[in-house]
Amino acid sequence: MKLIVGILLFCILGLNSILAQESGCFCKADTCGCCEHIVLKVLGINDSVCLDITYIPSEVGLSLTLWLDKLVLLNETVSLEDPDICLPIPVIDNLADVCVKFYNMNITETQVKGCVELEFTLIDVDVGDFPLGCFDIDIPTGKKIISK
Repeated sequence: MKLIVGILLFCILGLNSILAQESGCFCKADTCGCCEHIVLKVLGINDSVCLDITYIPSEVGLSLTLWLDKLVLLNETVSLEDPDICLPIPVIDNLADVCVKFYNMNITETQVKGCVELEFTLIDVDVGDFPLGCFDIDIPTGKKIISK
């Protein structure tokens, strides 16, 4: 059933018009901002999306704030062991979700490196994946990663 819904959405709503521009992460000390302009017609999105990532040594985790233009969709702290997180998009009556997915993660005593992308779904059907970029967070001396 989900496959049929996905095929119908693709044909009717023109998912081939997914566009991504202006990607990249910019880091300073223990914080990075990764932004992308996203056009996703099926969800009515033509907006800038930004993810702020901050290393939190006391939690051995990352503080994530996800913005869709001026609307905060997410403000959570996640574990470095499993930082991926999904949430409903409230402006679309919770029929759509966005997942923050991390990949190519490399964690050492002095830095947290990796890449991040957003995955959008509508009624559990993948409708768009958008790489936000790669980040490199330097961990200051005295704030080294300590396993829990």
